[in-house]
Amino acid sequence: MTRDSLLSFLLYGHIIEKSSFPINIQDQYTNKELNYDQPFMKLVKIGVKIWKSVIKECLEKYGDAVIVPLSGGLDSRAILCGLLDCLLPSEIITYTFGVPGAYDFLIGNNIAKKYGTRHCTFDLTYYDYTFNKLLDISRRVNGKTALFHHAPISLIQKDIPCNAFFWSGFMGEALSGAHLPEQESLSWERAKTLFVSRNVFSRSIKLVPLGFNSEAQLPQIPWFGSEILSYDDQLDFGIRQQFYVKPLVLIQGFNYCTPFLHPKWVNFILRVPRRYRRNQYLYKEILKTAHPKLFSLPTKTNNGLPLAAPVWKRVHQTGKMWLRSAAKRSMPWAKCGVSPHVNYIDFDDGLRERDDLKNIVHENIQDLISRGIIDWIDLNDIWKRHQRRQGNFADALTLLASVEICLNYSGRG
Repeated sequence: MTRDSLLSFLLYGHIIEKSSFPINIQDQYTNKELNYDQPFMKLVKIGVKIWKSVIKECLEKYGDAVIVPLSGGLDSRAILCGLLDCLLPSEIITYTFGVPGAYDFLIGNNIAKKYGTRHCTFDLTYYDYTFNKLLDISRRVNGKTALFHHAPISLIQKDIPCNAFFWSGFMGEALSGAHLPEQESLSWERAKTLFVSRNVFSRSIKLVPLGFNSEAQLPQIPWFGSEILSYDDQLDFGIRQQFYVKPLVLIQGFNYCTPFLHPKWVNFILRVPRRYRRNQYLYKEILKTAHPKLFSLPTKTNNGLPLAAPVWKRVHQTGKMWLRSAAKRSMPWAKCGVSPHVNYIDFDDGLRERDDLKNIVHENIQDLISRGIIDWIDLNDIWKRHQRRQGNFADALTLLASVEICLNYSGRG
């Protein structure tokens, strides 16, 4: 791992490499006869029709055995929605992982129970994090992405027919506009500055040295003109989705179907006016129209409320979530319980209370210290402050442990 790669890892949680753009965008714009700047409800109807046709075409190609990782968000439910129009629930295998109290765990399990899919539940409270398991994950992500934030592969392999196709929601959120800023970046430099501010992995403490140019490893020029694809989308798709999200959700060793990357869907969703993509406005209406009952259930995207919840309820729920997060940041000694929005597990408490996490993270940080490659920050001090509840530094600590494990994978151990 070069110094530039190390600093990229410490800043973004992954290594940035030079590569081609992950979606063949230009081919999606060759048919000039298509025009999606149309009345909103007409776009909703078009979107429903396209999504259903995408699922049917994917089934024809990958339909021998269908496995859907089911979370509390929209994309996995959108896939399930389309599949339920074509298959019996008993023909669909679903699974959910996380911890009780979290939306991903609660909502995913409730949907599977309500619709009667062949479902497996993996409670990460009882998942044992070991060096060998993490080293295996590092191998599957080529030693280039932060660890710990991945599915429990060892458990899934025991209970799921892994030779079948996993239907992944990869790129669904990004394509539908969830990451679009309120105001579009009109220059590449502005887009890069915004991208850095949004995608720093460790929010609790700065891990890169003073004076490090955070934008230096990003592409110097855009892949396309902004008339083809906005600069903000280009950086999200080309960097974050390709180098961080993809390795973790399309982890090596399994077969995948990715319906959101079907040319029909990409061509449609990227052609609609930006105002309809912002905050996934059109996408949400498409989902509610395609399967009203399924999307009348709570979603993680809406803070545990259905998509059609009234504004006052959404504001109230958002306020509660904000206050809870603020309390945890300002009072790390307080016991707040499991956050409904927690991904995987609560690593802040886990690094204090779970022996498996404490041991694996502490041991690998000590090995990292012995390498002497991060000499601008006191890593032991971060660990001690976390254990004393003087702050919540799990994002930094798990990232540092990930660096050491990935170095071991790459043969420098």
